[in-house]
Amino acid sequence: MPATPADILLAEGNCFRCYSANTAMILKLALMTRTLLALNPAGIVTPDGLLAFGSCYRCYGLNETEIMEASLLDQIAQAA
Repeated sequence: MPATPADILLAEGNCFRCYSANTAMILKLALMTRTLLALNPAGIVTPDGLLAFGSCYRCYGLNETEIMEASLLDQIAQAA
């Protein structure tokens, strides 16, 4: 199976741009969102939802995009 085209991932991850996510991070967040939704269609994937889900990570100095990444990975780990 070929790689998902970057333009599709950037469109799907456009909501993360508001949080100063760079292109590489937007691609990663979009791929992790796809992974989580494949494992758990009810997963939390909105930026605000991810920030709330991972609010405890803020204590460790993570910025907003890092919190969203950790939140997605946490949910993926729980769903696997």
